[in-house]
Amino acid sequence: MSLNDIAVLIGNPVAHSLSPVFQQAAFDHMNINARYEAWETYADELKQKIDLLRSSEYLGANITIPYKLDSINFVDSIDDIAEQVGAINTIISRNGILAGTNTDVEGIQNSFKLANVNLKNKNVILFGAGGAARAVMVAMKNAGVKAITVINRTEKKAKDFELFSDSNFKVSILSAHLATSQSGKIFTNADIIINATSLGMSKGESELLSPIPQELLYSSQVVFDLVYTPEQTPLLQMAESAGAQCIGGLAMLVFQGAASFRLWTDKNPPLEVMFRAAKKELDY
Repeated sequence: MSLNDIAVLIGNPVAHSLSPVFQQAAFDHMNINARYEAWETYADELKQKIDLLRSSEYLGANITIPYKLDSINFVDSIDDIAEQVGAINTIISRNGILAGTNTDVEGIQNSFKLANVNLKNKNVILFGAGGAARAVMVAMKNAGVKAITVINRTEKKAKDFELFSDSNFKVSILSAHLATSQSGKIFTNADIIINATSLGMSKGESELLSPIPQELLYSSQVVFDLVYTPEQTPLLQMAESAGAQCIGGLAMLVFQGAASFRLWTDKNPPLEVMFRAAKKELDY
């Protein structure tokens, strides 16, 4: 590769992000003369910021909330995975051409592999209907999940997820206000529960909240929370109390970032270095 020297994070807010910490650690460890910058970006600046990546010093970018869907409009091409998801979280810059992909899918699948969880023929409940939730849908479908129930505050937004359904992958939609014990078998039959909302995130408006009450969690389940700060979200605390297997969001964050690193540099990412840097920053 011809060495560029800057990769960036585009989103709002980005000040709290761990990506600059573990991506810079990876560049330094691999002796790649590159720096990773966080660009706080307002909606009316998005196209302008993405266009800057065409300059030869840029490797590309990570895209985070709230621009994973809109950024598709400002790149030159997207790959099959990004097309399936309908959102991008990574841009690769080569010779002034911008290609978009979605490494969240790989990050989600690798998180389950790390936890030795087989997704084939499982029943899944997914909370959320944003860009991260769309990546979950593609990851679950491609891994052979049998059925998924999408639960969201606004049912209308979740309705779009019915388009993922086919003869091997059944998609159901449920309003969040109906996600109670009245939902009966939906929860007792669920093998895996995934939170792709911001509920439980430190310093957020909902940091003490879980998408479901403890009585709907069972020891037979695997509970995956994409929120990575705190390490033990309210949902994961409840799941642990119920005896369920818990997967935190840090693995997904690092795995998706590692996949981006590989695409920018054509080098295998130093996963241990990236995990160590991220955990140290969080003080796990």
